[in-house]
Amino acid sequence: MLRIKHLLLVLIIFLSGCLKPEVKNRSLGVIQSFTGAIYYHPAQSSERIRLQKERPVFPLDKFVVGEDSYLHVYLHDYGDLYIEPDTTVILLKPDFTKRFGVMVKVLQGVVDCFIEKRDSRFGVQTPVAVAGVLGTHFKVEARNGQTIISLMSSLSGIEVQNLVQDMKSPPILRMGTDDLGQLTGQRITIAHSSSTQATGTHIHSFEDSSRFVPGI
Repeated sequence: MLRIKHLLLVLIIFLSGCLKPEVKNRSLGVIQSFTGAIYYHPAQSSERIRLQKERPVFPLDKFVVGEDSYLHVYLHDYGDLYIEPDTTVILLKPDFTKRFGVMVKVLQGVVDCFIEKRDSRFGVQTPVAVAGVLGTHFKVEARNGQTIISLMSSLSGIEVQNLVQDMKSPPILRMGTDDLGQLTGQRITIAHSSSTQATGTHIHSFEDSSRFVPGI
């Protein structure tokens, strides 16, 4: 009898050890640092928790970054995500059946992305568009009824798609030189029209994407 109990105990410990890597593999990344008042809603939960320490992040985690606050998340195999003050985002498990796998949904505010892996197909979504990364540093802002996507530095650029990612000839933001001869990235502005929010199939009111503007 004691031998059977001993074998059961060993089996339980063994199985527990096997499950730990699986749990770890479910995370999208980890919080590297933060300042100020930041709240998160764990995946599939209405619970609102004030962030107290670094922790793994998972699909459907929602983060609300308050004023004068800042959040730095490292996404496994991709790079760094810097979430600026007064910003709300939801992290997603990427769906690579589409051209770009959206991992970050910006409900409002500003995020800075440093994507280390080229050809990663990493995407950031706003209420009207998907910024598809071709290996780059870029900024996405969704605020005051518009989305602004700014290219900061890149060898390949950013592809701007609609929400269903079915545009055949989407705008590509590139690096270039401004009137002073300084290297800078392109920027595009997209209005949040009510029809776009309802259907998610059209992009309206492009700023002239051929005009180079200083990175912000």
